[in-house]
Amino acid sequence: MESIRIALIYELGPTDDGSFLGGIESHILGLARELAREHEVTLLTGMIPGARRRTRMDGFTIVRCDALGLLARTWNPTNLTNARQLFSIPTFSAGGLNVDADIYHGHVYASGLVALVLARLRRARAINTIHGSYYEHWHEITSSTLKSTAYRVSERVLATFLAKRCHRQIHTATDFAEKVRIWSGAHEKIKVILNGVDADRFSPDVEPLQRYERPVVMTVRRLVPKNGVRYFVEARRHLATDAQFVVVGDGPERPALEKQARDLGLSGKVSFLGAVPNDRLPRVLASADVVVVPSIVEASSISLLEAMAMEKPCVVTNIPGIDEVASPDRTLMVPVADPRAIAGAVDILLTDPSARASLGRKARQYVVSERSQRIVARQTLAVYKEALGC
Repeated sequence: MESIRIALIYELGPTDDGSFLGGIESHILGLARELAREHEVTLLTGMIPGARRRTRMDGFTIVRCDALGLLARTWNPTNLTNARQLFSIPTFSAGGLNVDADIYHGHVYASGLVALVLARLRRARAINTIHGSYYEHWHEITSSTLKSTAYRVSERVLATFLAKRCHRQIHTATDFAEKVRIWSGAHEKIKVILNGVDADRFSPDVEPLQRYERPVVMTVRRLVPKNGVRYFVEARRHLATDAQFVVVGDGPERPALEKQARDLGLSGKVSFLGAVPNDRLPRVLASADVVVVPSIVEASSISLLEAMAMEKPCVVTNIPGIDEVASPDRTLMVPVADPRAIAGAVDILLTDPSARASLGRKARQYVVSERSQRIVARQTLAVYKEALGC
């Protein structure tokens, strides 16, 4: 097969030692590694303080862009800021002129616009991936009606524009893909490819980094409103079984969540580990007896897939996106924003070892057979070839 030159574009990328945080970054790095087995891959991303502008990792090239130090100053490993997205559009468009590719693949909106610009200048093909959407939930995420309306309008305009202008648009969840199909009329351009995970790294054979005296119920999330971690914290209050709740991750909600735990008298029962580099995450997850994904909005959650790959029994909210990788035969599904339901499901699993084992086993079987990174890379490559007319 003839090699394809591929430029993957996103505002956040890994540090020089390969550590990274966040589901989208994890997805892109996994895709880069798999595609680099047979193709020439470059990851075009934003500068990180102290990092090299150009480096090699796992068979692909990382090119970090900056202008006047703006991207280095706006780097936040736990949150993609609006400033970084805005600055990245002109910076990546200029820096990307030195990256010659057949495919420019921009992830989410700002990088999607960059991919479109570079593809037109290079007479190449532009691919855009939308990693889920908050469209129906901005009113829950922001308390401002004005902001909520502005974000909804922006999402609709940008998703529709990119669907019409790019050669293909990939979605990691069906729900928003269907909306964009209706808005844009670009039915044949829009593809759904659910997220994947490295089932070798996230394996039930991984040794725990730490052992606890009590059963461990864990959630691995960026601490932002849409991930619903406040419902996870409150669920500990309603738990009948004794267990240690562990929050892995960081973000702007952390102070409020720690205060919530103190106010509910749960300081010793809910612990916060902070951000964990993805290369250490399997050993952290290995400590969990049960994993909870309490999101109020989600795509095909990479965090959930990582836990499933490790044979962890999972309690998840029954929402679009999650329901594409979760199901009642391999997870326990609960209503959104319902701490009592989370607690009840956790109690069921902690008191029934056979149920934990059965759910975990079925979860891993699903991930290995349908949601491995190699499968996702193969599906993505098929979209590239279609866009190129191969």
